[in-house]
Amino acid sequence: MLIKSVAVRSYRTIRHAKVDLTAGLNVIYGDNDIGKSTLIDALRAGLVRPGRLTGKVLASMCPRDGGHPEVDVCFELAGDEYTVHKKFASNGSTRLYRRSGGGDVLREITGDPDEELTRLLRFGERRTARGATDLGILPLIWVTQGASGLAPSEVMAGEAGTALSMRLAEIGGSAFDGAGTEHLFDRVRAEYERHFTPGRCEPRTASPLFQAREDLERAEAEVKELHQRRTELDAIFAERQRCERERRELAERLPVLERALETARATWEQARSLLAQRAAAASEGKALRLEAQAARDRLTGRRTTQSEIAELRGMVEIAARAAEDGAERLRMHDAGREDLARHVDAATMEERAAERRLRVAQARVELLQESGALAALEARLAEAESIERRVAKLHEQLGGMQIRPEDLERLSKLERDAEKAAAALKAVAASVEIVVLRDGPIGIDAELSQLRAGQHVHRQVAARTVVRVGDIAEIVVNPGGSSLAAAHEAANTKQSAFRRALEQASVTNVADARAAVEARRAIEGAIAVANAKLGAVAPSGVPTLREERAAQRAKTKAAQSLLDGADAAAPSGESIDEARANAKAADRVHQAARTAWVRAQAVLARHDAQRAELLAARDVAESQVTGTRRRLTDMETAHAQSVERDGSDAVLEERARAAEAVADEADRNLATLAARVAELDPEVARNRAEAADRARDTARAEGARLEKEIHGLDARLDQAEVLDADDRLEIAEAHLARAKKTEERCAEEAEGVRLLYETLRTCREEAQARFLAPLTSEVQRLARQLDPTSKVALDATYGVQLERAAFGSHSFQSLGGGCKEQIATVVRLAMAGILAGDGVLPVLFDDAMVNTSNTRFDRMADLLLGMASRLQIIVFTCHWERYATLGAHNVVDLGRVRAQLEVPARAVAAL
Repeated sequence: MLIKSVAVRSYRTIRHAKVDLTAGLNVIYGDNDIGKSTLIDALRAGLVRPGRLTGKVLASMCPRDGGHPEVDVCFELAGDEYTVHKKFASNGSTRLYRRSGGGDVLREITGDPDEELTRLLRFGERRTARGATDLGILPLIWVTQGASGLAPSEVMAGEAGTALSMRLAEIGGSAFDGAGTEHLFDRVRAEYERHFTPGRCEPRTASPLFQAREDLERAEAEVKELHQRRTELDAIFAERQRCERERRELAERLPVLERALETARATWEQARSLLAQRAAAASEGKALRLEAQAARDRLTGRRTTQSEIAELRGMVEIAARAAEDGAERLRMHDAGREDLARHVDAATMEERAAERRLRVAQARVELLQESGALAALEARLAEAESIERRVAKLHEQLGGMQIRPEDLERLSKLERDAEKAAAALKAVAASVEIVVLRDGPIGIDAELSQLRAGQHVHRQVAARTVVRVGDIAEIVVNPGGSSLAAAHEAANTKQSAFRRALEQASVTNVADARAAVEARRAIEGAIAVANAKLGAVAPSGVPTLREERAAQRAKTKAAQSLLDGADAAAPSGESIDEARANAKAADRVHQAARTAWVRAQAVLARHDAQRAELLAARDVAESQVTGTRRRLTDMETAHAQSVERDGSDAVLEERARAAEAVADEADRNLATLAARVAELDPEVARNRAEAADRARDTARAEGARLEKEIHGLDARLDQAEVLDADDRLEIAEAHLARAKKTEERCAEEAEGVRLLYETLRTCREEAQARFLAPLTSEVQRLARQLDPTSKVALDATYGVQLERAAFGSHSFQSLGGGCKEQIATVVRLAMAGILAGDGVLPVLFDDAMVNTSNTRFDRMADLLLGMASRLQIIVFTCHWERYATLGAHNVVDLGRVRAQLEVPARAVAAL
């Protein structure tokens, strides 16, 4: 099959494109988004998809601006030329034509054209609810983007592999020689697969061997379980005997533990009684000791209070004298404050007068400054208003001028045109020359002139003219010719246009117009100069300058109001410099007055601070006197109450001695009780009682546990069916012996099947190696063009194993991206060559070697060029620079093709 051309209309982004293809290597190139992938999809649709389509498939093919996609594909097959035309729509159509041999007649093929096309091509597309599936050899010869690195085993997994196997069988015979051997091998393999899982040689779940082994395992497990149960029963008997023995021992030991507990509890109760007596004696002795100490403390406190009373009486006298001294110093200090206050008042009045004089001087300075600024602004405003008036007058003059420079240019052009027309008329008009022999009147048309002898009159005549010589003769001049009439009409037209233009411009001639334009330019220049001067005088404009003058007048008025408020006269003849000097002098006087005022204030403040300190000292002294007297009164009252409550010092002393004697007696009783407690050691007695109690409770708990355990063991023995255990064990052992014999028989049978299958498989692999020899030889030949040291092996599923001298052996999946592309391309080309046989088969690549390095690409390019002698290779690429020097048999610039066809189509549509 040789694809000769493909034409596409209204297919996605392609409005119209037609590409012619030849035998050999075809390279179709263009930039990204130029429509290469769209053209590939259109070619595929033209070959394998039906014309009637709906849903998303049709929507993906239609252009955005509407229309129905159409594809025409012309191809050659078995000496005949076929043309398929498809229009894709919900009611689309497919039409197939054939031209037999080298004939000129193109006949349409009847029947179902889509089925006939699939039969002819040996490939197609099956569409289901889950998507599209390639049929036949289409996956082999159609390499789309991203599929160039697929493993050959994946590409050949479907009908492509079947087609190739049939072709290889045609070349080298069946893969398993001998009549009926394939059926025999299938039966042996089925029997093998009944016994074993594929690949791992392990028994299948449903195989006899697997079931025999499961029966054996169950029998062994049952025997093992029964033996284990017999052992467990023996252990239960032994455990029950041990528990029974320990329970009897505990029953004998429990009364001894009860008697030991009673003895320990009695000792502990006696120790607890002695401890209580000792605690009571200790508390009583402590209370007596505290009572004696309290009496001794009250006596000591009374003596301390008496000493403090004497000391406080002396402190009261000292504090009273200090308070009197502080009051005297305060009276003397207050006497000098009036003089300081009068000095501060005088300094304040002087500072205020100086401040008023300073404000007056500053107001005069500000008034003079604002008045000067106002005068400058008024002068600028007057100048700006004068310039503005002048500009207005110039604009007035300019508005009265109607003619403009462009009008002058138009008048000059019309004048030149009129002069050229008059010259052309003169060139074709008749020339009349009159020679006057004697004086007399001569009339030319309506014009009468008195001529003298010897006068010559020349006249260009462009129309019928009558010349009268007195009353003697009348001469009629009739100039003729079409050129004269045209020239006369053109001259009149040009002259009329020139006169109308002069009237519109209100001038009599071009010279007047030129003078008027020069005057206009002079006025415009004067306006520009005046505007520049106005911009210098008033950069922000005259209205802004007026606003500034109004603001300055307000500032000047405010300064005058400030001076009027100070009750001072306006400056009369005083300059700004003199006013500033007076202000500086007034400021110095004000600063001196203020300094004096601050100093007077500071002296007064220090005096007041000293008075506050004296006042505080006096108050502190008086407070100390009051506080000390209060403390003295309180202590004297407390001493009197103590004497009244406890008696005199002698009585209190006697009471303390009696309390100490009673406390000493209590201490001696406590020592006696402590000795008796030490003899019994209460802690040891308590520990012994607790230990005896725990021992008794532990024995009881252990007895209960043993009783419970014995009951549990009895229950287990009841459930274990002790009487039937031996019989069941004997039956299980007999079943185990039978299961072992069955497993041995099944194992021998499965081993025989395995040996037979492996023998047949080995023979079949050897036959398959002969079967794949043509393809392997072709793949090896092409691969060595890339790397002379490489060796490629194929298995029965077309799996690839690459072996290189420098890198060893690798499976296809372990190769790099570029190497996968190259090996997959080599295998595809070899398979396509095998399938093509003596004919031609197209192989399409869509940028199939994007991961291939430049060095390897050169070798791949040579390989493609070499295979192009047997195959039609069609390459779509956006990397034209890689193929530019390859020497392809046909090169197509898709962008240029689309431009040549789509631009005229748009022009026709626009018309």
